Parts: sequence; structure tokens; C-alpha cells
Amino acid sequence: MIKDMNDTIKLLSQTDLIPTVNLMHDASHIYLYGTDWGEKRACNLLARNFLACKMTLYTIPSITELKWLLPTLHSDDLLIVISYRGENVELNEGLMSLKLRKVPILSITPLSKNSTASRADYNLYYCSTRLDIQAAPGIDYNFFSPLEFVVDATFRYYLDVYGV
Repeated sequence: MIKDMNDTIKLLSQTDLIPTVNLMHDASHIYLYGTDWGEKRACNLLARNFLACKMTLYTIPSITELKWLLPTLHSDDLLIVISYRGENVELNEGLMSLKLRKVPILSITPLSKNSTASRADYNLYYCSTRLDIQAAPGIDYNFFSPLEFVVDATFRYYLDVYGV
């Protein structure tokens, strides 16, 4: 886990967060979608943090509600997608429709080639080493500390830039 955290810190130090925080600052509405439990938890953390800045970020509970919302998003909104694999077919079809309508998308995924990141306009990455747990063979296990670090760093950088 320490290696993942150090690698994530290195990635963030090489990432220009100005476009990301500017996009968040200028968006009319910000929607958050996490593909699974840990990703949803990171969405909730991000939404909670920005409440301190008097900003409401809307968390979307499931792919069903995301599908309901997709047609209503506009180019001045922002969709933030947090995904461990980045290969959810239903999600990526929806992202394509947003891309065609020029709705900005920010993905937060592990550093790997994935469809969600390739469909997003902006990307933040974290490092996550695949763990093989004998009691759960073939099931991905994701440590969320690096992901939550990226979420917290984004919020703190927003504070640095906008001093809210």
C-alpha cells in the first residue's frame, strides 16, 4: 500500500490540477458517479468536502439514475466518474453520448488503459496494485487509500486556488 500511495503522490505531483479545479469552479452543476462501493464512498467524500465551500455536488446512486440524468446534462455541467476498472459497458455508452454533446467528463481511475478514461476530457489517476486474496479467488480487491488521497488532494488544491 505504501508503494501505491507513493506512486499516487508522484502521479499527482506531475499532474496539472488547474484545469480540473477551474472546471469544477465554473460548472453549473457537478454530478458524481462511482461504479462500486469504494468508488461511491470516494464520491461521498468529495461531495462532503465541497459542502465546506458552499458547493453542492450531486451523487448518483446507480447506473439506472445515471441513465435518467444523462439526457439532462449540458455543456456547462460536469460529470465526475470514479471507476476501478473503467470498462463498464453501460457507463461507457452513456459517456459517449455526453462526449458528442460536449458535456465535460472527469474520470478518476487507476493508472491503466481503460475505456472510461479514454472517453473523459480530464483524467486523474491513482495507483492500485492487484491483490490475490486466497479466500476470494478471481475477485478484484482495491485499496481505497490512494483513491481517497486523490479526492482529498483535488479538494485541497481547489482551496489553494480559490481560497474558499
